[in-house]
Amino acid sequence: MAADVLLSPIKPQILDSREFIHGTIELVNKFKPKPGFHSITGRPMPPVKVLINLWDRTTTATEVSNHLRCTFDKETDGHVTVLNTVIPTLKAYSEAAGLGIPAHRHEPSREGPTRSALDTLLELVYELEPKLYGIKPEWNA
Repeated sequence: MAADVLLSPIKPQILDSREFIHGTIELVNKFKPKPGFHSITGRPMPPVKVLINLWDRTTTATEVSNHLRCTFDKETDGHVTVLNTVIPTLKAYSEAAGLGIPAHRHEPSREGPTRSALDTLLELVYELEPKLYGIKPEWNA
């Protein structure tokens, strides 16, 4: 594996999360070297970061998100973590995809309690790359 971090998106739905948990734990255990041995790739497995995507503000989504966090904390020795940033289900993301433009450029601000695509994606960047914290994107209109 030639990556520093593995980023894996998941929808916070019960059936999706069950298979995701099982498959991810199986993958981590497969590539985790036994004590005294080297990994089969010659490099340590990079940490897995789980991104909750298409979060819909339901009780089920909240429960599934909490379950993912608890399960991975217990089962993977911290090798799999669920990011704090969640990508909500918003029309702006599907509109941006349909227009062929980045969501953060399509929706730089919004009214209401939900953060804009720009704010959400900046939060994700800062969480994945803390050294970039506070740096705002610059682009010409």
